[in-house]
Amino acid sequence: MPHLHTQPHGHDVTISAWILRQFPSDGVRRRQWKALVHKHRKMNLWIQPGGHVEHTENPWQALAHELHEETGYSIDQLSVLQPWDRLPDGIHDLMHPTPVLLNTH
Repeated sequence: MPHLHTQPHGHDVTISAWILRQFPSDGVRRRQWKALVHKHRKMNLWIQPGGHVEHTENPWQALAHELHEETGYSIDQLSVLQPWDRLPDGIHDLMHPTPVLLNTH
């Protein structure tokens, strides 16, 4: 998708998620965790699924559509691992994915 903000000092908001799956031990190897990645067609890099947050979306909506678009998973097929301990009660707060990187270029 092209950039949404093309004027000076404009920033696009992007979202991504790691999808992790634990595979059981097979008697020889212990349980293993594997991450789902895909090859970004423009950057030619293996990265986690994600993309731009549209003007009409909140971060969860963007994450849900990007995950489905890039992996085929729907959000209800996954368990969300959210850092609940950072929130006062985890009930009355608007839960957004936790930001981990701000990259301005």
